[in-house]
Amino acid sequence: VMILGGLILMRLGRGLDALTLGESAAAAMGVSPGRLRWLLVAGVALMIAPATAVAGTIGFVGLVVPHAMRFLVGVRHARLVPATALAGAVFLVLSDVVSRIVIPGQVLPIGVITALVGAPLTLSAAVSLDADPDSVITASSDAQGVTNGVLSRTGDGKSQVQWAALLAP
Repeated sequence: VMILGGLILMRLGRGLDALTLGESAAAAMGVSPGRLRWLLVAGVALMIAPATAVAGTIGFVGLVVPHAMRFLVGVRHARLVPATALAGAVFLVLSDVVSRIVIPGQVLPIGVITALVGAPLTLSAAVSLDADPDSVITASSDAQGVTNGVLSRTGDGKSQVQWAALLAP
């Protein structure tokens, strides 16, 4: 079941890249945001349900690791998803090791360690958010109708061009 969920998620990279430019821009690029959302929910559910049933709840891994990996491998989801899966596994193994050595003779729940790492990082990420990804102003297309750039406005009022070249295979 988890393999099926992983296969679904691995195929969504291009659509997720388009969605980072906003729903309007993604639709202009031929991505159906509604269909993408359903596939994303299905893939995540197929991965999370069996993992939670076996391992229990381990908070913050899904919040901290993807953001940390975005700094290391970039924003392209085709690279980000596999890197995040590997980094999440490494993070949990390290958290398990720490949970076993912090108090000699006892094992802390691994969720305590992940929360000690995740809570401060999640709070700092939440405070630093200032861009509205759906504030797309206009999209430009080439002669074949392929969107090649999207002008958007960030939270500080500056305009920026985000190129759809990141959607190239």
